[in-house]
Amino acid sequence: MLIEEFGMFVPDPERDEIELPFDSVEFSEAWSDYKEFLFEVYNIVLVPVEERLRLKSFLGSLRKMKKRHLNILNSISHPDTNQFSHLRIFNLITMSRV
Repeated sequence: MLIEEFGMFVPDPERDEIELPFDSVEFSEAWSDYKEFLFEVYNIVLVPVEERLRLKSFLGSLRKMKKRHLNILNSISHPDTNQFSHLRIFNLITMSRV
């Protein structure tokens, strides 16, 4: 929807629909809880532009965690003959908790 501002029609940032990356009810409720937490604790209300940026950042973190977990599973299921493989698995698990 467009609003008139300073004699120009611009998109209304408050009316933008936010498209969640997952269709599950659980994610939708968790995201609502997160926004409620931000408001109650920090008095922060996310405008759509900022909400999209936070969702994008969240997805980026999720992809990194997925890659780490796949590396861990690969190391466990296909251990090489390297004597340090157990140490490497431990390091991968420790890093994934970041």
